[in-house]
Amino acid sequence: MPYLQLDIPDRFMFFLETQPLWVSGAIIVGLGTLLSLVGLVLVRRCVDVRSLTSNNELAGHKFGTIGVLYAVTLAFAIIVVWEKYADAELDVVHEAGAAENIYRLSNGVSDKGAAVRSAVANYLKAAINNDLAGNGPGSHRRGGNRRRDGSR
Repeated sequence: MPYLQLDIPDRFMFFLETQPLWVSGAIIVGLGTLLSLVGLVLVRRCVDVRSLTSNNELAGHKFGTIGVLYAVTLAFAIIVVWEKYADAELDVVHEAGAAENIYRLSNGVSDKGAAVRSAVANYLKAAINNDLAGNGPGSHRRGGNRRRDGSR
């Protein structure tokens, strides 16, 4: 997919994925910090300091509540990603077991056994090469990995 056909958020993600990790991290952290500092400067210019100091106690409670909500949301996100990783790992184990069973059972087939073993070996090599090629830097795939039937 050519770079110019991507919309702006996809271009930004493509750019971040093609950069070294330290550059992407510096851009993300630096951009967030810069935006927060700009917001702070704008609020300080528009709002009087006396009105800000009168709301310190209330702001502390609000920040505490927002912090708890953020922590709970982050924990749920981590759990979801962990479960998806465990599901993917289980799928790989099942596929490897099925390939091993087919490979071993092909010894019992007299005339087509060698062809079956060769086909299984070729399938496994292709699966490994496709997965490794799709996980490198700059391998931005729109829509994620898809099966042959179009489902995810």
